Amino acid sequence: MVSLRTARGYQLRGTPQHRVKVVNRVTGAWEWKRFADIKTGDVVPLALNQLIGEPQRVSLPPLPARDDADVHAPREMSSELAELVGYFMGSGVVDARGIRWSVVHGDFDVAERLQLFGKALFGLQAEFAQEAGRTEMTLVSPTLSEWWRMAGFGNEPRPRIPDAVLATNDREVYAAFLRGLYEADGSVTAGYPHWATGALEFSHDVQSLLLALGYPTSRKMDITGREQAPMAVLRLLNFAENERWLHEIGFISGRKNAQVQFSVAKQAARADHIPLPRALVERLAPDNDRMRRVLLMELRRGTISRQLAAELLERTDDDELRRLLGFFYDGITSADLGEEELTYDLSVPDNVTYIANGFVSHNTIGLMMDCDTTGIETDLGLCKTKKLVGGGTMSIVNQTVPRALRQLGYDDAQVTEVIAYIDEHKSIIGAPHVQPDHLPVFACSMGDLTIHHMGHVKMMAAAQPWLSGAISKTVNVPETATVDDMERVYIESWRLGLKAVAIYRDNCKVAQPLSTTKKEGKPEVEPKSELERVVETIVVKEPVRHKLPRKRTSKTFSFRVADCHGYVTVGEFDDGRPGELFLKVAKQGSTLAGVMDAFAISVSMGLQYGVPLRAYVEKFINVRFEPAGMTDDPDLRFASSLVDYIFRRLAVEYMPIDERMELGILSVDERLQPTLPGVEEMATPTSTGADLQPTITTKASTSQASLDLEPDVQVAAADAPYCYSCGNLMQRAGSCYVCSACGTTSGCS
Repeated sequence: MVSLRTARGYQLRGTPQHRVKVVNRVTGAWEWKRFADIKTGDVVPLALNQLIGEPQRVSLPPLPARDDADVHAPREMSSELAELVGYFMGSGVVDARGIRWSVVHGDFDVAERLQLFGKALFGLQAEFAQEAGRTEMTLVSPTLSEWWRMAGFGNEPRPRIPDAVLATNDREVYAAFLRGLYEADGSVTAGYPHWATGALEFSHDVQSLLLALGYPTSRKMDITGREQAPMAVLRLLNFAENERWLHEIGFISGRKNAQVQFSVAKQAARADHIPLPRALVERLAPDNDRMRRVLLMELRRGTISRQLAAELLERTDDDELRRLLGFFYDGITSADLGEEELTYDLSVPDNVTYIANGFVSHNTIGLMMDCDTTGIETDLGLCKTKKLVGGGTMSIVNQTVPRALRQLGYDDAQVTEVIAYIDEHKSIIGAPHVQPDHLPVFACSMGDLTIHHMGHVKMMAAAQPWLSGAISKTVNVPETATVDDMERVYIESWRLGLKAVAIYRDNCKVAQPLSTTKKEGKPEVEPKSELERVVETIVVKEPVRHKLPRKRTSKTFSFRVADCHGYVTVGEFDDGRPGELFLKVAKQGSTLAGVMDAFAISVSMGLQYGVPLRAYVEKFINVRFEPAGMTDDPDLRFASSLVDYIFRRLAVEYMPIDERMELGILSVDERLQPTLPGVEEMATPTSTGADLQPTITTKASTSQASLDLEPDVQVAAADAPYCYSCGNLMQRAGSCYVCSACGTTSGCS
């Protein structure tokens, strides 16, 4: 893994093959650059104030069954709960007795607000205890303590931003979480709000969350305590952002809010510059513009301040400038290649790209990482078989099944019996001890107990707001899915905000690489109930080779193309279809003879595996390479290559004339049409010295002649080669071709 650090403390991590946008210091243009190639001084754009998608409702687990009848818990994440969780992450402890936190003595408004949260959210009255300089507040409830951990709100072994908070994609929830966090561990120094923590990874997460809300910060490291432990300190980068931060996030206590300073006057943002291209400045600030001189002066120094760029945007309302202002630009200070780590990418393709603080979405291959699923999706089946590229198969049995059974309350002996049943029958339906209402827990993408395909769509919709690109995950639909089902999947995917959706209908491929495993030899019986459905049979269709009989009829043709002489032998099936091809050209042992021999073998294998002759003819006629030119075949007088002649000869022998008409392949005799019906031959008598009278043709006969001649004109054009002197399309002249551009002929014309 490669770890990149920026001047303001932002951390970017990825494999050496990942790519990120960097800013060209000379032109101001953005360019893709691999992590392995990034050097100190490169400038990366970090997205500001960009939450993708709509806010989401995030469900929380129910309270465990206990005797605390007066305790209740919210079923969805809210800004009030997020604020309480944020405060807990900085100053809270959860134990068997309940949850508690401390408040600085004298901050009565903070204690009152937290007390109101405890009463409104959980129905509990907080207990107070005075400590040295602090007030301890406790919500006493073992049930609440257990629920708090189940919801992911614990801060051991280290604090973090809970998944339930992040999944909301809600600006108000994020701001509330940060408000509680700043109140617990924050302070105000020199008018700037500061936040400090000894959990270094947590500090990176909080810094990224602030950036997503549009607040760039600087990060420095301090040493604190007797143990001289490192501590990360975040501070808003610019004094100009203090007022907006105070109104949207702020502290809980009025004491700290009063210490935050800001000015109503516009101020330049320190260390916050926009790399505007010179061409953009020339376009937005022409020669007579009053800002032009200031902009050019700043460009000569390197970049333009955000304040000046924002003022230019107010005047011009330019879309390109607005996009550039939507990023914070920071320079790389270190790029370190770390140790090898398990990653979600076994190989990273060239097209994997993302903006620095975005997320990377890949076609995650989890099988080699001991994972049961293969990405952001449900498992394919409880037991499945993977076809390996190099041949053979690999049986995959879920490791989550025993964990799920234990979580549902089954003891070790019961779990062992259930696993043995699944291993034998490849299904959990009918397994001993398993209660019917527990079966939906083990539903998979395929098999006899499946999740509805709309469940796959909703699963991706829950993850999409956190991904900058589309999700590489397949929506598995059953073999019985209809066109209307497909339409509903696409409409629902669009409605939920997915950037892309891939659909796979079971058994739609000849060879399906990943399928569920069923018990072999199990007779099919009628289902006795809805829970005892027959295990779905996965049919793998593969091409089958039909060999020719040991004694078969064949045809041999002798041919000459230009100065190359050869023989073609075509072996036939019993029904007269061609099944093998032998070619003998030029001298034995020459390169051309070897290549044509190998080519004939490959065509023979294709014919025996069911490839239609027409498919070969469509691909190989009009292929052009030397030798090419006149042939000694009375039916096919000209060929653009040996391959062109061979497949024209095969078409004439084995394909019906209507198919050959479509492809423009006709013999000389077939091209020589008699007088067209409806066009009478007539001679106009003339006399010496007299003027010729114009031939009068009726409108009907002219129309009929045009209609009847059109197919022949199309056939001739489709068969005409390109001139080997100048490259223009030649025209037929009798049995040969003539170039209308340079006059070159292909033979006797």
